[in-house]
Amino acid sequence: MGKITYLIKSAAKMDYARLARTIRHAAKASHKPSVYIAFDMLRCASKYLAAPADYNLFEFYNLTPHQRASYVTRGINNRLVKKYNDRSKWHIFDDKSEFNTVFAKYVGREWIRLDKSSFDEFSAFIAGRETFFYKPLDLSCGKGIEKIAVSEIADMRELYERLKSYGAGLCEEAIVQHETMSGMFSGSVNTIRLVTMNDGSPRGEVGDVEIVFAFLRVGNGHAVDNLNSGGMAAPIDIATGIVTHPGADKDYKAYERHPATGTAFVGFAIPRFEEAKALVREAAAVVPSVGYIGWDVAVTRDGLCLVEANSYPGHDILQLPPHVPERIGLMGRVERYL
Repeated sequence: MGKITYLIKSAAKMDYARLARTIRHAAKASHKPSVYIAFDMLRCASKYLAAPADYNLFEFYNLTPHQRASYVTRGINNRLVKKYNDRSKWHIFDDKSEFNTVFAKYVGREWIRLDKSSFDEFSAFIAGRETFFYKPLDLSCGKGIEKIAVSEIADMRELYERLKSYGAGLCEEAIVQHETMSGMFSGSVNTIRLVTMNDGSPRGEVGDVEIVFAFLRVGNGHAVDNLNSGGMAAPIDIATGIVTHPGADKDYKAYERHPATGTAFVGFAIPRFEEAKALVREAAAVVPSVGYIGWDVAVTRDGLCLVEANSYPGHDILQLPPHVPERIGLMGRVERYL
């Protein structure tokens, strides 16, 4: 996508009320006039393909041109997706039931698609379980997910009808995470986000699958670890599996220790990390024409399970201000694998 095309499409989809709030926020944070911020934001959109949200989140208003050029912005992320990911295969990753089917070897848990299941099938699925999860198919970022305790179900038929009324959705077996991961925070299933690039994907072949980024995702008072739903993230050293920076949320707040457990982020060792790397490298070969993927892996008591994967990996989680103290983004790391 060329810069002009990107700018035109961005302008057509722009929420201008939100843009005005973004400009006011940046002006207040930088102590610069709103008019200056508006023009600078436009300059960054043209030169660095940075969305207004990028400008704020990455604090572009305080960065030099050299620092700005080092960030993976929304527009650059879009280019990577376009180059490496065959659009005709996105549905495999967007539809949770299709994803679970295609990647059944790695999912590691039982599930049913509720909108295509009878009441008897639903009853059989939850029989003998203490808890299970309901996940809508048409929402993301952890939205709409319900954790349901079987002992608290007063009317099984009423629950079945209520969940079906939401539309297409899955019921999934609850993941019991590794005790080390629970030690960080037990209120959510804390996952490892591993971003892979397969250099053979443009030809539909399996090339060298490289792990470009690794992050720990952790809940913070919520039942999900998603950054957009109140969770936190912290970078993991790909070679060692050890967390290297404090946790951070989307409000730019850094946490040396998890506020609920007191567990330190820096130095936290991810169990089974080498196995997790091997899993995503193998999974990346299943649909090789989608070569730029963000995988979410849970470490369980018995091994690993693939929670989901994203054919449009989020770029914001990669470069939160507490994780780039030198204000040099991660574009250089991406370029080494292109």
